[in-house]
Amino acid sequence: MKKGKPFSWKSTGAASKSRNGYASQTMLVLFLFSLMLLSLLSVYSVQRAGLYAAMRQSTLDLSCLSHVKAMIENNAVVRQCGYGDDLLVLHKEVWIDGTRVELDDEQTYVACRYERLDGVPIVIRFFYSDQAIVSIEPQTPI
Repeated sequence: MKKGKPFSWKSTGAASKSRNGYASQTMLVLFLFSLMLLSLLSVYSVQRAGLYAAMRQSTLDLSCLSHVKAMIENNAVVRQCGYGDDLLVLHKEVWIDGTRVELDDEQTYVACRYERLDGVPIVIRFFYSDQAIVSIEPQTPI
């Protein structure tokens, strides 16, 4: 019978070098590399989500501008040609990308109201004269 230490480590290859710390050091480097990769992917996905939200907001605002232009042109033609007031579009409700948007003509400006995805109400006033939009004033929520 062979005598020796009952619980001794045998060095059989590169994977069993845990007694002196070399294998655990390699595993630590791989673990840190995977953490770095995971954090990079999470930062990328957060930035991408922010870009999608900004793109959606921009699309919504441009669509509102298009509807406001159509309202202004229609109401200018009705007023200038002397058609009946029943042809004026003073209130319009549209759905843009699943968001309910209300447009109200207030004679000097068109108020555009909607809620963002996070529930914050947005009001944008499009001031106009005759057939052109003069200025745009977004109302900041409090």
